[in-house]
Amino acid sequence: MSWLRRNREEVATEATVLRLLADSALAAAEAYAVAAERVEEGELTRLFEKLRRRHLEFAEDLRKRARKLGADVGAEASAAEGAGRLLARIHAAGSVRDLLIAMRTGEENGVAMCREALEESELSGRSASLIEAYLRAHIDHIRELSEQIALRGRYASTMAEFAGPQWLRYPQPGFWLFQGAVLLLGYLFGRRGKRDQSSTRESPRAQLGGEQATREYGQQIARELGR
Repeated sequence: MSWLRRNREEVATEATVLRLLADSALAAAEAYAVAAERVEEGELTRLFEKLRRRHLEFAEDLRKRARKLGADVGAEASAAEGAGRLLARIHAAGSVRDLLIAMRTGEENGVAMCREALEESELSGRSASLIEAYLRAHIDHIRELSEQIALRGRYASTMAEFAGPQWLRYPQPGFWLFQGAVLLLGYLFGRRGKRDQSSTRESPRAQLGGEQATREYGQQIARELGR
């Protein structure tokens, strides 16, 4: 009986872990919905919507599994504190880059939660596989968000960043490399052209000497013809 009671406790713990992760996934989906309203770029809006849908799908799978193990999945207040902090960071973001960093921080917290569940809880194979899949999804989301952050450089920006074309606000590194190469080539060819001109142009003294030699040679020819 003690083994059966301990087994039931483990199942209850597993169900609670799944419910907590499901609540976290729902909070993340809500955060992406709020973040999407703050940007005007179609690319970021589509990215946030895609990540929101993925969190909703995992939330549904985790809730189904928790319900099957006997958990009460009606309450979703367990992740309210973490969701509140993330939403506060979203509203405090002063730029699109800050907003992306806030979303990436939320995904990093999700990675920590999944790893803690896998390392510290006694999980069945089905639940462990589901949490591992959610962990990989968090890591994929971090990669996608990091790529968008990298496009925006490291400089501080303002709320004006939430409007206007992306290519104008955040030229990619290759743009600046190309501009530098053009300026360098222009400078080098300009110096080379000046050197070529200076090497072919005679000095005023050399020009006068040439003219005087020409006159003397002409006078000598005239004297010989006059004899």
